[in-house]
Amino acid sequence: MPNEAQFAVNNISHDILAVNFMCTNMPFPIEDKARLLAVNDMKTRVFELLSILSRELQYLELKNDIRHRTQQTIDEEQKEYFLRQQMKSIRKELGGDLQNMERSKLTKKAKEKKWNKETRETFDKELLKLDMLQPQSPDYNVQLTFLNQILDLPWGEYSDDNLNIERAAKKLDSDHYGMEKVKERILEYISVLNLRGDLQSPIMCLYGPPGVGKTSLGKSIAEAFAQQGANVAILCRNEESGKAAAAELEKYGGTYFCVPTDVSDIKSCKASTQAVIEKFGKIDILVNNAGVACLGPFLDMDEDMSDWYRVQSIDLNGLAHMCYFVGKHMRDTGGGKVINISSNAADIVNSECMSPYSASKAAVNRLTKCLAYEWGKYGVTVNAIAPGFTWST
Repeated sequence: MPNEAQFAVNNISHDILAVNFMCTNMPFPIEDKARLLAVNDMKTRVFELLSILSRELQYLELKNDIRHRTQQTIDEEQKEYFLRQQMKSIRKELGGDLQNMERSKLTKKAKEKKWNKETRETFDKELLKLDMLQPQSPDYNVQLTFLNQILDLPWGEYSDDNLNIERAAKKLDSDHYGMEKVKERILEYISVLNLRGDLQSPIMCLYGPPGVGKTSLGKSIAEAFAQQGANVAILCRNEESGKAAAAELEKYGGTYFCVPTDVSDIKSCKASTQAVIEKFGKIDILVNNAGVACLGPFLDMDEDMSDWYRVQSIDLNGLAHMCYFVGKHMRDTGGGKVINISSNAADIVNSECMSPYSASKAAVNRLTKCLAYEWGKYGVTVNAIAPGFTWST
């Protein structure tokens, strides 16, 4: 009610005149005023007026409550903005804004990439998404890891293919036992590539009976890194075979050495990690390749379930042990890459002889995803490779 109307009501001594004055001068809708003035019985008119006044009072309280809440929200947003600006100023005083530093690193790496127009536009779009996120947000680490993953891919970088058939045949015989028809098909494929001079040949899909193939796979991975000039540390239970594998890599000119390790023993993993750090000063890449398999129906295991625990202790616990110690080192030294060798057995549900192995690899896949999310803020990428089965030597 306006101040003038309130003053007038206070000075009206006649009750009926006061009621009529309020019916005509209160800020009601015109329909309510007309309805009140149409009521001839004064008592009924008073009750109608009280009802309308109660309704308007509730409306007023609701408006005030909404206004108060809105003001609180605005105050909180202003407070957060003010605090963020203070944090930004503090970061600059301490040596730079973390977010700007990360963006500068990403932009610098992107300029060195040989991208086509579509890829560069996609990267710039994802970079803008990072700018809209606060570093404290969990989504910031996810987006940062995604951008680093894009930059780590070898865009436009190709290695020279060695299509020497005699060398390929010798390599296949040394690394893989049996599978003569498969080897013959691979050599035929290489022969076609020699004749055509391009890679537009059909894609081969090789499959075979169960066999985890960890030894030959590990040797192939180590050799691939050695060919790129990396120093390689081989952690294995059999020191003799580890030293032999390290000796084979010496032809590539790097530094290679063997560290006897039992990945199921957490103390052994810690000691081996420290030995590698002392040798090379830093670990940039960890490949978790150790694994065993137990084939047979679940209920055919001994009552002590020793086969189950043996598989889990190496395939899952051993991987977790190495991730723990090497992951802490990578976190403290500014980043790194972890590659976990899983298996497509993690998704197999129609086999009656692979329960322990499948369960361990399914757990490896889930652990990989969790660590990738958790370690992204440290600059550590975590991925899993799930090859199929192959017989190996």
